[in-house]
Amino acid sequence: LFFKRVLRLSRRYNIPILTLHQPVWSIVRVFKDKKIFEMAKTASAGIVLHPPMNKLLNDPKTQKYFSFFCNKSKEYGVPLYVENMRRKIIGQHTIGYAREFIYADLLASHVCVPFEMGMTYDTSHSMIKTDSDFTEFKEAFPYIKNIHLSDFRGLKEHLSLGEGELPIERFFAFLKEQNYNGIITLELSKKAFYRK
Repeated sequence: LFFKRVLRLSRRYNIPILTLHQPVWSIVRVFKDKKIFEMAKTASAGIVLHPPMNKLLNDPKTQKYFSFFCNKSKEYGVPLYVENMRRKIIGQHTIGYAREFIYADLLASHVCVPFEMGMTYDTSHSMIKTDSDFTEFKEAFPYIKNIHLSDFRGLKEHLSLGEGELPIERFFAFLKEQNYNGIITLELSKKAFYRK
């Protein structure tokens, strides 16, 4: 019902839906739901996909997960944009996602290339600010089709632009220099969105 309403509004006001974000039940590996592909095809949109959590790249379940989405993408003619994830550190341990899902250059070579996907580059997840961060971004750039744009500060992510450490001028100058013509999605936390 909600999707049909949004689609109707999109068509009435001639504002395209460019991406749909993978639903929660798909992220937790209950991914046999083809409904999102039907919705994306109806809207002529791509799908933003999260890598599986707490799984290594070479785990058979991870391979099955990406293969499922790759096959459905071809079946429905819907592009996929796998998202780089944030490193979570507790004590001296990194938890949550494998290295290949955190660093954009590794995500490009280990997921985008073999599974024929584009990338959603999340600025808050990457915490891009240093020269080495920009080097990683540049290496992944040919695969980036969607940017989740927000600011970050410490552990706070998806802040309004200008509230954190993202070098906004440098980031946009690079996009202009590279003639980026992909999608930019302003992704703000609920708190940042409603702040006046």
